[in-house]
Amino acid sequence: MEPQLNQEVLRTAAAHDGPIETDAVVVGAGPVGLFQVFELGLLEIKAHVIDSLAYPGGQCVELYPDKPIYDIPAVPVCTGQELTDNLLKQIEPFGATFHFGQEVTEVRPQDDGRFFVETSKGTRFLTKTVFIAETMTPDIRTAANALVVQGALTVARELTEDIADLGFI
Repeated sequence: MEPQLNQEVLRTAAAHDGPIETDAVVVGAGPVGLFQVFELGLLEIKAHVIDSLAYPGGQCVELYPDKPIYDIPAVPVCTGQELTDNLLKQIEPFGATFHFGQEVTEVRPQDDGRFFVETSKGTRFLTKTVFIAETMTPDIRTAANALVVQGALTVARELTEDIADLGFI
């Protein structure tokens, strides 16, 4: 299934003065990223998907589109292309926006709790969440690790405050 470029989205993006504001950015359009779009769609959250390849499917399509895959739960056998085609069919109702041929070059937390994301083509996002579903470059790995630590510290601080409010500490 070849992705169709939505001309309306392209016009809107070209006319957009600032970053694209969204609830979710998924980095990677391989099977994991596509399934993340499905899970977000079930929650009525639209996603923007960024991938360095020019098409969806990730390594399954790039490295072995016709090779049988045997380790997918409830699917005895399928090829990388068949898996990708089925995932694209599954997420079609959720209207994800794809940004192909772009790599994430920056992920930066904002004071309001959102994240600023920028790609190699200058596409910019302000998003509430970032899902990393692909092999990370060293720069993005460092940024992601910092965000995980920051997020863990925030969760730990909030949990400690909740426990204190209950009188346990």
